[in-house]
Amino acid sequence: MAPIPLWLSKVLWKKGQFSTMPRDKPIPGSAEDWLARAKGNLALASQSKLDEVFWEDLVFQAQQAAEKAMKAIYRLKGLQFRYTHDLEEVGQGT
Repeated sequence: MAPIPLWLSKVLWKKGQFSTMPRDKPIPGSAEDWLARAKGNLALASQSKLDEVFWEDLVFQAQQAAEKAMKAIYRLKGLQFRYTHDLEEVGQGT
């Protein structure tokens, strides 16, 4: 299967419209839960790139690690945050 061209992915996946969080798994609750998820994403992003793996997939895992680590900090400090994948919004806090 060929990868989706970047221009088409922007049309199909509008910002914030879809979530990659599985529906059958609860949203992490504690700071420790968020940090565990972040470490998992970072471990995936840190893998050596195989020929069949796209760079953007590794970058996506790194982005997810950063997002979840920031959310862990918010949880630890007792701050609220909106469930979004927009790193700029997450970085600004609520």
